[in-house]
Amino acid sequence: EEEKIGILVRQETSSASNGDKLRDAQREAYERQMTKEPGCTCCIILAGSLNAKQQVRIIELWNTMDDFWFHENSDWHALGEEKVVPLVVDMDCEFVKGWQHYH
Repeated sequence: EEEKIGILVRQETSSASNGDKLRDAQREAYERQMTKEPGCTCCIILAGSLNAKQQVRIIELWNTMDDFWFHENSDWHALGEEKVVPLVVDMDCEFVKGWQHYH
């Protein structure tokens, strides 16, 4: 068990179909990110809720805040934002303590 920097993200779009587009854009962005950033140890994208299909929720675990800020300033983050930002009408982000358990 290792303590990490946890980030909880909630993004909302204007419609269920945009929720699907946002989910796909985030999946593409994180697939690219995870190969370039060993500081991000876990990313979970939750989407498709029957009650809120227009929402995407993301859970990230980072080794350090420096790792997170490296990501935020990266070219691949900017590339992902090009597809994500036009779809998001509301968003919040919360920093929390996280723990990663290994088998």
